[in-house]
Amino acid sequence: MDKLEYIPGDWVKASGQLCRVEEVFVNKLTKEYEYTLVYPNGNSSRIVIGEIEPIPLTPEILEKNGWEWDDQDFRLGTLDLFPVENYFVLDGFWNKKLKYVHQLQHLLFGLGLNSEMNI
Repeated sequence: MDKLEYIPGDWVKASGQLCRVEEVFVNKLTKEYEYTLVYPNGNSSRIVIGEIEPIPLTPEILEKNGWEWDDQDFRLGTLDLFPVENYFVLDGFWNKKLKYVHQLQHLLFGLGLNSEMNI
């Protein structure tokens, strides 16, 4: 079985549309993860990981979620998120490259912080 890439609450794209992961299942026959996705219009679908695209983490998404740019990094409360090449790193987690929205959501969740995001 592949490693679990997405968890409930993650923002992703499927068929070019934004959606959120609602539930995660393991297909008993194939042993692969399957995801129930909910779209902004309320529709849902169940798909496999190959049909999901991660959403790139951008300065615009960070600012939309309350992160403020101070000419060096993005700051939210006591958290500092530094841009490095084509990814971001959270101060204190330099070995973790954050390229996608769901990766930041997972890190915030793991720290016990609000991982809800507006896209």
